Amino acid sequence: MKNKVKLFKKANQAWKAGKTTKSFKYYKKCAKMGHTPCYFSLGYMYDDGMGTEIDKIKALYWYKKADKSGIHCHDNIANIYAQKPFNNRAKEKQWLKKGIQRKDTSTMYNMAIFYREENRMKKMQKWFKKSYMYNDGSAAFELAKIYLSKAKIDKGMKYLEIVHNHDNVTLYEREKSEEYLKKLRKEVVYSVQHSYTFKGCEEIKDIGIFSTKKKAKNAIKKLKSQKGFKKYKKGFTCGPQLMNQIYWDGGFFTYQNEK
Repeated sequence: MKNKVKLFKKANQAWKAGKTTKSFKYYKKCAKMGHTPCYFSLGYMYDDGMGTEIDKIKALYWYKKADKSGIHCHDNIANIYAQKPFNNRAKEKQWLKKGIQRKDTSTMYNMAIFYREENRMKKMQKWFKKSYMYNDGSAAFELAKIYLSKAKIDKGMKYLEIVHNHDNVTLYEREKSEEYLKKLRKEVVYSVQHSYTFKGCEEIKDIGIFSTKKKAKNAIKKLKSQKGFKKYKKGFTCGPQLMNQIYWDGGFFTYQNEK
């Protein structure tokens, strides 16, 4: 047992010193002696070609041994099944599901990516939301992009603010969220409308355009006490709009009753 531990320490020291060929040699010897902490390291080195040639089959073998010994490797295994020579989507999904059962946030994020690659957008959004619920800031960044692409600007900005203040995001995501927020704050205005139905006809009034949501809400508050509006207080809507953006990009035609 002592020899295994010493060998593992040597492998780690060689790895930290950047001597990947030496560390690979030690990890391999250590793994063959049955020292379970070496299993994952050896699988990783085969997977990435660190100190040896890339060999996905051997990487999968050692990842599975590590996972069986209690070192969770579900994401690594799923990722290998997604690549050559396997290209096995069913196995990839199977191992992602195993990670989700283990409440692994990164696996929830990867499941969202899995569904995005299959163009199943509702499932993708569902798993980004679940990942975010487990404190994944990167998932919040993806949700911001989804909502902005659907012109749901308030929700998009909400998630950008979350990313901006989140500890668990990449530098790129933080910088991009700042960039998007800065741009949106300059370009977003808030449109207030009022609508109600009278004798089967819908009446719509454009109340105004406001620079901030707060000003729009204040205008609604003021009008709610005015004649007519106070009877239909629930008819107000306040929605964000991007300036210089065409929301209707086609023509139109009218219906006429035939005599």
